[in-house]
Parts: sequence; C-alpha cells; structure tokens
Amino acid sequence: MERHQREFLLARYDFALDDFQIAALDALDEDKNVLVAAPTGSGKTVIAEYAVGRARQDSKRAFYTAPIKALSNQKFLELSAHYGASEVGLLTGDTTINPSAPILVMTTEVLRNMIYARSGALENLAYVILDEVHFLQDAYRGPVWEEVIIHLEPEVRLVCLSATVSNADEVAQWLTTVRGPTSAIVESTRPVVLENMYAVGDKSTREVRVFSLFDGNQVNQSLVKLLRSGERDTRAHRHGRGKSGRLFTPNRIEIVDELRTRDLLPCIYFIFSRNQCDESARACVAAGMRLTTDQERHRIVEIAESLVSRFSDDDLAVLGYTSFVDRLEMGIGTHHAGMVPTFKEIVERCFAQGLVKVVFATETLAVGINMPARAVVLDKLTKYTGSGHELLKPSDFAQLTGRAGRRGLDAQGFAVSLWSPFVPLERVAALVRSKSFVLQSAFRPTYNMATNLIRSTSERESRHLLNLSFAQFQGGRDIVEMQARINRRSKERARLLSLADRAAESPHGQQARREALRSADRIERELRGLANRSTRNVLSVADQFDNVIELLAEWGYVDEWSLTNKGHLLSRIFHEQDLLIAEAIAAGFFRGLDAPRIAGLASVFVYEDRSRERDESSRVRDETLRTRVRQIERISERIGREETRRNIPRHRTVDIGFIDLAMEWCRGEALHDVLADDALSAGDFVRTMKQLIDLVRQIEKVLVDAADIEQAQQASERLYRGVVALASTIEGGRA
Repeated sequence: MERHQREFLLARYDFALDDFQIAALDALDEDKNVLVAAPTGSGKTVIAEYAVGRARQDSKRAFYTAPIKALSNQKFLELSAHYGASEVGLLTGDTTINPSAPILVMTTEVLRNMIYARSGALENLAYVILDEVHFLQDAYRGPVWEEVIIHLEPEVRLVCLSATVSNADEVAQWLTTVRGPTSAIVESTRPVVLENMYAVGDKSTREVRVFSLFDGNQVNQSLVKLLRSGERDTRAHRHGRGKSGRLFTPNRIEIVDELRTRDLLPCIYFIFSRNQCDESARACVAAGMRLTTDQERHRIVEIAESLVSRFSDDDLAVLGYTSFVDRLEMGIGTHHAGMVPTFKEIVERCFAQGLVKVVFATETLAVGINMPARAVVLDKLTKYTGSGHELLKPSDFAQLTGRAGRRGLDAQGFAVSLWSPFVPLERVAALVRSKSFVLQSAFRPTYNMATNLIRSTSERESRHLLNLSFAQFQGGRDIVEMQARINRRSKERARLLSLADRAAESPHGQQARREALRSADRIERELRGLANRSTRNVLSVADQFDNVIELLAEWGYVDEWSLTNKGHLLSRIFHEQDLLIAEAIAAGFFRGLDAPRIAGLASVFVYEDRSRERDESSRVRDETLRTRVRQIERISERIGREETRRNIPRHRTVDIGFIDLAMEWCRGEALHDVLADDALSAGDFVRTMKQLIDLVRQIEKVLVDAADIEQAQQASERLYRGVVALASTIEGGRA
C-alpha cells in the first residue's frame, strides 16, 4: 500500500504507532496473515481497524469476530461511529442488524455457521479479524476457531489478535502451513508499566501494609522479613505459646480505603464469586464509603436512566434497580454474569468515564471489554475448579492484571495481591514472574462438524482438513505439512485435467492434452504416496473422527459417505448437545406441542444449574412433557454409554430446572411472577433465555409439519420480550 493511503487510514489516531503495530501493518500490506500477541490495552485494535480500512478501500468486505456478544456489541458501536451505520452490521445469533453491510461484526460461531452454509455473504471477503484468538484452547468453543481458520477460502487474510502467548511462533507456523505466509508480531512490553504490590494485615499495629512485591530482581526483603516474623508467631500459637498469628488478610473495605489514600483509584477488584461481589459493594456503602462528587452522581443517574428508559417500573423493581443505582452514585459498582446486560453496560460506561471508582467483578470482565483501571486487586490467587482450589494459571493472572494502567492517563498500573496463609510468597512471586502462556489446541471432531464435512467434502478431503488442525500440528507437525502439500498438489492435478479437457476440444491440441492425464498421472502417484505416508503417521484427530463417524453410522445419521435424512437434520443443529437434540427432533418429541411446551422442552438442552446439584425432589410438572423428558434422558444415557465405549468426550446431561420458567415466560407472565420462587438470577435468566431462543429458532428450521413450525416460531417470538429483548441498548431483529 502506498504511503499516502496508509496515512489516510491512520488519520483518525492522534498518537504515534508503536513498532509492533507498524510491523503488523507492514505484514498486511505485504498480503500476509498476521498473529498479534500483545498485552491488554497495547493497541491491537489499531491493526484490526487498519485491515477493515484496507478492505473498504478495495471495495471488499471485512468480518470482525469476537468470542462473546458483549464484545461484539462494543465493536459494532465503535465501527459504526467511524464508518457510519449503513456500513456496519451485527450478527450474534439473537441479534441481526444490517446483515448485507460490507463490515460485519459477529460471534465466531456465526461465521462458522456461514461457512458450512456456504453463505453468499462470504463473497468478496478480504479480511477476517479473530479477536481473542487464544479462545481456541477453550474446551467447548475452541474447535470453532480452528474450523473457521481451516475452512475459510484461501484468499481471505486473517488478523488474529491475542493476549501474550509464549508459543506465538508455533501458532504462526501452523497458520503459515494451512493459510499461507503469516507473520507473528509479538510485543511483551506493556504500554503502561505494571507495579506488582502485595498487601498484608499486621495485627501488631492493626494496619494494612502494602509492599512492592519485588525490589529489583529479587523479592522485597522487607516483605520477606515481615512474613517470616508472622509465621513464627503462628507456629508459637499453635504450640500453645504466645499470641495468635500476627498476619491477617485485609478485608475489601480496608483495601479500597488504602487505594484511595494512595490515589490508586479507579480500581477493579476481582472476586471469583458473584455473591461476594454484591456483598462487597453493599458493605462499602454500609460503611459510609463515598467516592463521588455531586456532579458525578448526577451524571451517573443520567447514564443509568437513559439506558433503562424502556424498562417497565415493575421489571426495574424486580432487578433491584434502585439499590443498584444508589451504589453507583457512591462510586461503587459490580459486574458479573448474574446481572442483566443493560446493568453491566451502565457500569461499563460509568467506569470508562471515570465516574465509578471501584468495581467488584468476576473474571468475565477481563475478556475483551475496554475497561482499564489504575489498579487491579485480586481477592485470591486461587480459584475453585469444581473439584478443589487451584492456583491461577499465569495466563489468567496476566489477563486479569492486564486491566491495570490506563494508557495516556497513568504512568504506572498497579496489581495488588493479598496475603493468604494458603499461598506462600514464593509461589506468588513465581506466578507473577511466569511468562509461560502456551496456547494449546482443544480441537476435536464434533457430531455437527462431522455431518457438515460429509455433506460438503469428500472423505479424503475431510481427513485432510482435520489433519490441518492445530491439535494435529502440535501432535505431529509433519502430518499437517503433508496434508497441506496434498491440498496444493490436488488442486494442481485438477487444473491439469481441466487443461487436458480443453486441449482435447482443439483440433491441434492432442500433444498438449497428452502432456497434461501424464503430468496429472505423476501427481496422482505422488498423492497416493503422500496419502499412504499420512495414514501411517496420522495421530489422534483422525481416530477421534472415525469414532464419531462410527457412532453416527450406528445411529442412522451416516450411510457410507453420505448423510441420511437424520444426518441432514443434525448438520443444521449448532449446539453443544447437537446429537441429542437431533435425536429428540427425529423421534418426534417436538411434534404436536404448543409454543410454551416447545420452549419448555427445548430448555432442557440449554439450561445448566450452576450449583451442579440436582434437587431429587424436582420433577417435570407438565404431564405432556414428563414422558418426553424421560425418553430424552434415556436416549442421553444410551449416547453416553456409546461415547464412553468409543472414547468420545461425553455430552452434558439434560437439566429440567428451566422448564417451568420457560413455559411461564412464553405464556406472557410477568418477570416478578416468573422469578418469584426461583433462585435464578436475572442475568442467568436473560442469558439462558437468549440461548433458548437461538435453539428454538434452529429447531423451527428443521421441523416438517407446518403446525409445529408455526408453534416454534410463536415460541421464539413470545420468548423475545421484556428484559430479554431489552438485554442490550443495541436493538436487533430476527435473522
């Protein structure tokens, strides 16, 4: 790209680009893919927006994908503000805005579905931005990223953005193998220097003491001395001598007060518990904490009122709006998945404008959303995993503390860890120093993936595509390189055969024709040799695929290398429970149901009780659904046994806990009545309902009977109302 063109695209920025940004733009100008691994807040978005600008200059399309809907919404608003509403669209499954726009923001799953459907929207596509690409190591959603990377047309260039990754070169080598030349652009230096702090309570003085964790290259010796002294007191107490332990973990009010004294607000206080986030905010207000001016309080109320203007008074009462705003007026907020999206958006806006000074948040805030702070506090360095408490991974620690330090506002950012008797100081220091952020593939063939491969490719091509996965690359790089060569040589053979056919039509083309079935024959022999070598060396991905295909064949979805009617049905169900849902539809369990019952039955596939403890006394109250749910549970058990036998990861079991809520909401009952006797949070209700709507819309598209289709359509329309429809300030419609 000529210099004046680049300058035009970058004219919107009022700061000089960093070296890593310039290197990435150079790579894009050289028609390469780029993988950018850089700390949070370092300016990766500039690279993505440059790719979008290049696409529009060439009258081509650009897709911006994100792992979560909140981030998609944010990017949609940002791009719309720059390019104009007519140029930008949004596709998130439950929201569709301007789908024919040249710039589309979407979740990664939506793009995967478009690829399998061979959507016309993929035509004229120049760039795909894969934001937060390290999600490819997510156990469930990770395969989607790899499916997109493998299946996109070769002329599409990728811009892969990630937090710091220590094996970026390996990832870039894989991308080069499957998509062509890829530059790994790695920036390890934060835009704002991070100071790691350590807070500990000292009972001898009844004060909270805050230390720099490091003094040069070693752990702060003053801190070491204090902790050793405290440990001696603790040991003496355990042996019946002297006073109790000298050290204590400071409470959250004490930490916020200390940060305020040190002028280290605003801060994000990460707590791995929704309830404790709420309790902490309430405790701060009850303690008389006031962090805002009169003018700031007035502005907070303005923002909040503008975003909830379409909510009914009754719904706001159920959502606890008054107490929520009262806390915000004091400069104190919460942010977690138990809140409805609009409330989270209010907190985000107020915090971004410097109005809210403390946000108690779960780790979901660390993903993508632009909310930098002067300081970040980690309530604990351990997290409950379901089976016990484990120390945070270095990548998790880096992701959380990446919010510390506002570029252009702070010379330093501060990350504060709290003393705990369960995590020795040396382990804290090792965690903070660790740079081991190795990206590991979570790719595995799924039932839906298998049916779509069978539907759209030959058996040989399917296996080639699977062997191009990052999982295969990490397990046996030579296999991936071999598959890439097979793909290239296969295309060359097809070109030669086409040339031979054209030559045969010419009266003097027989010689050219013979030189072309010979060159093609040589390639065919080469391909057979490569295929044999690949078969001998192939690792687990193909084995997993074979196991999936075997199960699908046994259950009537696959016949040889073609799909049955059930197989075509399964290829259109994009869901974690894809096979079980397809079985339920094929067995007629959605036949003859009214809209509320369709919603109720579909809910067993999307809902998952966070407590993971099923109430044995719970039962399906609706008699019509009770038998069908039992049958689905029996099918689920059979599938589970087959999965275990074939070493396929077991699918999640169904959960009946949302049936009554789904039916009541579909019948039009008020939010107060629906949630009155249920412990489910409003945020969980809205999120589950949106997932349910998405699934019901998928079911609607594969049903056969016109009456059933009408009832499914009514179900999705009735569910999309009230707080569910108002879950974001971005208004959308149906796809």
